[in-house]
Amino acid sequence: RQLDPAHWLDLIDREQITVWNSVPAFMQMLVESHDFDGDRRATKLRLVMLSGDFIPVALPERIRALNDTLQVISLGGPTETTVWDICYPIGEVDTGWTSIPYGKPMTNSRYYVLKDNLELCPTWVTGELCMAGVGLARGYWRDPEKTEKQFITKYETGERLYRSGDLGRFLPDGNIEILGRRDFQVKIRGHRIELGEIESVLKLHPQVESAFATVHESNGSKQLIAYAVLRSEEVHNDWSKLEFQLQQPALRSYSDHLKLPLATAERRKEFVESHARRRSEREFEKNAVSLDQLSAFLGCLMQVEQKDSIWPKYGYPSAANLYPVQTYLYVKPDRVEGVVPGIYYYHPAEHALILLSPGATIDKQVHGEPNQRIFESSAFSVFLIGDLGAVEPLYPEQARDFCLLEAGCMLQLMMTTAPDHELGLCPIGGLDFDQIRSLFVLDQNQVLLHSICGGRPVKTRGENRTVSGDLQEFLRERLPSHMVPQNIILLDRLPLTPNGKVDRWALPLVQSATSHEHLPPATNLERTIADVWCEVLGLDGVSVNRNLFEFGATSIHIVQVRARLQKVIGRELAIADLFRHSTISSLAAFIGSDSGDAQLLNASQDRARIRKSLTDKRGCKIRI
Repeated sequence: RQLDPAHWLDLIDREQITVWNSVPAFMQMLVESHDFDGDRRATKLRLVMLSGDFIPVALPERIRALNDTLQVISLGGPTETTVWDICYPIGEVDTGWTSIPYGKPMTNSRYYVLKDNLELCPTWVTGELCMAGVGLARGYWRDPEKTEKQFITKYETGERLYRSGDLGRFLPDGNIEILGRRDFQVKIRGHRIELGEIESVLKLHPQVESAFATVHESNGSKQLIAYAVLRSEEVHNDWSKLEFQLQQPALRSYSDHLKLPLATAERRKEFVESHARRRSEREFEKNAVSLDQLSAFLGCLMQVEQKDSIWPKYGYPSAANLYPVQTYLYVKPDRVEGVVPGIYYYHPAEHALILLSPGATIDKQVHGEPNQRIFESSAFSVFLIGDLGAVEPLYPEQARDFCLLEAGCMLQLMMTTAPDHELGLCPIGGLDFDQIRSLFVLDQNQVLLHSICGGRPVKTRGENRTVSGDLQEFLRERLPSHMVPQNIILLDRLPLTPNGKVDRWALPLVQSATSHEHLPPATNLERTIADVWCEVLGLDGVSVNRNLFEFGATSIHIVQVRARLQKVIGRELAIADLFRHSTISSLAAFIGSDSGDAQLLNASQDRARIRKSLTDKRGCKIRI
């Protein structure tokens, strides 16, 4: 039960625990459980102490969100120095940090950053962390050779030190930054590589939650491999939510009523094209949007005079031609060429931007946690503001409803036309508009109806924007070529040991033609699963011992495979099952572990073949 967040929350509530000490991975699980389930028991905590492993940079703020007074402290130190001998009270975390500082030595403890010759390293220079003080151990029990190697005496001072094997450096404020392990430095083709540096840079990617780098050696050849876990916004980190969505709870069943089947219209291609045009973008390029792009995009909202009408016309409808919904823009510094930052009103009759609040900035905290990263990468924001006073004289009871209907039509129009100008949009929810309302020069009758983030969408290859190739390109821009892993494997989460550290032996290995034999499906069940995966991923064949995430499998592919497999094998599968069993052989073993599943599969395969034969005769093909 030690890995069950619900058990931890129960302990906090029942035992009235207010101080919590854990490794970062366990605390992250507790926070995620709180965020998803809305369980308020964790808010009783007043002090959280994190130790034993690297702390994700975003974790302290997520912990402090539990309550306003909660303190977070990082603790560290090797067992050879009484476990804890250095600490760092975590205050505001700079967005540019790649790690949380290790901190400063506690009372009666001393830390040094030393070169190989035991000379002191200047500030910012990396060296080995060595410790001294009253807490220093005498040595290793009955191991004089190891004791002599790790516990040394500094020649100049006669001070006894422990060589930790950790790499670090002093920061200008006196805190120490830990950079990894000396024994995690590897040498490949003559280059000395610090694996921790690869991990730190990989975690700078806006969609990477955690990362781990290692070296795999086979047949005398060393291969650099990295593992990445995508942030919690990705569907596969929220299985329960996805399961609920796939149930389509809004659909109604009237089993006792007459059902009239309608003629099927072939509109798949049309739907795919229109859906691709209006899809939400969750990440935007840093390149600035041109003024011409923005002008053309806003043109879909402009007022157009018509000779045969007394009313000016728009590209969307409005109740009684009132058009009470008006458009406001927030432009970030240097993100729209030729446009100074600030808040603007878009005048649809003059097709012009009117500057209301020059130089105004909107902090990301205005948005809810899931949308902050989207807002940060965007170039501008659109705010649809309804003027209730412009509707109430004619429709006093329905003013807000009519404004919402109009805003919905405007949003649809913007979403479908933005791609024409190489722009992408993302509708935003959870906005605390009261914090920034004064910037928009509004009166009490004017209310926010909707908010949208926009910018140049990130160019992608396929549906998954953080496949290993994209991450490799991200690393190539920031690291020397010899430090870019040959393979980056996407995981739903990093495997952990019982004490919360990465379990190196549980990590899947990259399987290559030179080091691993191709294993074709050996059973009917393996062949069925392989056929479905090949169809979804567009592969000619796949080895049953290959991790399917190596081929760029995404949460979308998982959903597609789940739907097809359920039809073929005639039983329900959970989304989590497919993530946990990411090779064909492991999934087949899991599915076939229940009694009678083999017979069930054979019978369902026979039914599938019969259906396929009948549909082929009718001249149409069904994909299963």
